[in-house]
Amino acid sequence: MEEKKISEKESLELISQMIQQTKNRIAVGSGKQFIVWGVVMMMVAVVIGLGIQFTGNGMWMWGYFAIPVLGYLYQYINQRQARKSVQPQVKTYIEENLQLVWKGIGTILLSYPAIILVLRFNEPRAWIGMYFIGAFMPMVGVYLTCLMLKIHKIKYYIGLPMGMCLMMLSDLFINKTMTNNYNFYFAILSFFSLVVPGIIINKVAHNSNIKRNDNI
Repeated sequence: MEEKKISEKESLELISQMIQQTKNRIAVGSGKQFIVWGVVMMMVAVVIGLGIQFTGNGMWMWGYFAIPVLGYLYQYINQRQARKSVQPQVKTYIEENLQLVWKGIGTILLSYPAIILVLRFNEPRAWIGMYFIGAFMPMVGVYLTCLMLKIHKIKYYIGLPMGMCLMMLSDLFINKTMTNNYNFYFAILSFFSLVVPGIIINKVAHNSNIKRNDNI
């Protein structure tokens, strides 16, 4: 039995529908996840910065390990609730690729501190790289997400926090000592790289759902 061949126009329409379907599902929680992770990173960075500011104790830096704990705890609870309230849906090709992108980024973010703990524990400057990697990698994930979903607003906006992050990287190379200001820089970058894109994504998804309901 011969398989039915689809035309180029039908292929483009199929891809467009897949992208639109993924955009619609974003409204269920993906944009919210960006916001939650961004807020967690901001709060932890500010608390650590203030803790060091008022106590002068560098042990506050261990508080950064609270970010993956709080973030993944929220994700676990959110996914568990979603499975109870929403019927299982077949994932699109784009959704599967987005999951792989974020799994890769999560692996990089967790691998760096693990390597430092094992191989460079007694070298304080080795920890400076966490500021750059922790701020830059989520931006890459946001950019790739919006590139695949064709959310052009964030594609153009994300250049601003990326530029800020690269400026921080150059500052890290120039300065020979860590300063407490990096904690507050990290909080600002977390806001611009995750919270703002999450708000934009939710707005795009909301408008997309309104248009879809109007066409029904």
